Amino acid sequence: MTAYPLTVPTLNDVVRSRTDLTETDLEGLHALLGEWQILADLSFADLVLWVPGRGGSGFIAVAQVRPTTGPTSPPSRRNSSGLACWLARHPETQS
Repeated sequence: MTAYPLTVPTLNDVVRSRTDLTETDLEGLHALLGEWQILADLSFADLVLWVPGRGGSGFIAVAQVRPTTGPTSPPSRRNSSGLACWLARHPETQS
């Protein structure tokens, strides 16, 4: 018996299954994430990477990083990766 009966999806898994991003886009995300920790440390902030979901219906959180420079506040202890949010249908948000 394993501690985690299900596998944890990778960035590649989430992007390929839940977005319309291309392989080139995915390579760019990997390049960004390679430098992401220092951005979180310098900004003293948690960072969540949201990408457009399949069909343009909303956004999917595909990665999260926390700064090593300070504690995380209690409300944000949960990992956001894999969460989805949908666009509100308001005239102000339409282009």
